[in-house]
Amino acid sequence: MLMIAMVALTAVFLLARAESIADGVGEGIVLAVNQVIPSLYPFLILTSFLSRQNIFISENNRIVRIFTRLFKLPPHCLISAVMAAVGGFPAGLKMTEELRQSGRLTDVQTRIMTACCFHAGPAFLITAVGQNMFGSRKAGLLLMSSTLLSSFITGLIAAVGKEAPKEQMPQAPAAASLSETLVDSVTAAAKAMYAACIWICIFMGVFRGLEAVFGTLPSVMYLLAEVTTGCMRCAERTSLPMAAAACAFGGFCVHCQMLPILVNIKIKYRYFLRYRFIHSLLAYGICLILEKIFAPAVTASLSVHSGGELLLSVPQLLLLGTISAVLIWDTAPKRQKDD
Repeated sequence: MLMIAMVALTAVFLLARAESIADGVGEGIVLAVNQVIPSLYPFLILTSFLSRQNIFISENNRIVRIFTRLFKLPPHCLISAVMAAVGGFPAGLKMTEELRQSGRLTDVQTRIMTACCFHAGPAFLITAVGQNMFGSRKAGLLLMSSTLLSSFITGLIAAVGKEAPKEQMPQAPAAASLSETLVDSVTAAAKAMYAACIWICIFMGVFRGLEAVFGTLPSVMYLLAEVTTGCMRCAERTSLPMAAAACAFGGFCVHCQMLPILVNIKIKYRYFLRYRFIHSLLAYGICLILEKIFAPAVTASLSVHSGGELLLSVPQLLLLGTISAVLIWDTAPKRQKDD
């Protein structure tokens, strides 16, 4: 009975505020095309490609030994940790999924990776948030430093009490050919990118519909729900530490994109959410300290296009065309592909 009532209320909401919801979905499309796809899609292809190639890392390297000792992870996880830091939110967990499914991570190691390999990428932090929203690349660098350092500490917390990895790990299957790996990587990245854009449109549509009913919503709702909109609210108040906290948390919109990965690697969402709050609190505190030391000049410079005209450059058009072609190819009947 409760489910029927919820469905009925949702239908009424969609019909009553259809115009506002449509405007929000349009803003989501613009946001995805102008910001999300250009900054994430190339990195998703790269991370998927690297995880499928089974790159060997020597255990004799000092950095590798330190990494293994601190985080209780096998050496090959170092690449995943690095790509998580530079590739944006889905990259780290996507590589974790690939490693887990190939038998190169234990359950405990998967939980540690899930706790710390979740970042906003440098392109988003420095350019989109720092320069475009706060009017300062220095502010973006402080955001990147605070989120990376807080993620490092979060990983150490998750590794406390865990055993060091065994010397002999299950062998991963032999890597496929370069051409096959590249095709599979582009396909996997396109699917992940498509899901990300859909969730952004859903959240933006719901928010515009709610605003049409209740007026301006509390800022905390934007901070928790969608990271880009949340950072815009922080920029309006020139609150850099709150933007760091929002970027570390990621927003429920990004969390929804990660749910299929969490299901595949058998990680409960409450575990993932616990470390997102830890990461967020640490990022806020570290950014507060860094802001007092370096004192970047920040202003509300909201030049990120969240609505209105759809601004497309040639690279963005190429990215959209590639994603569309990959999705069409992947969903086509097998006989058509063979032809």
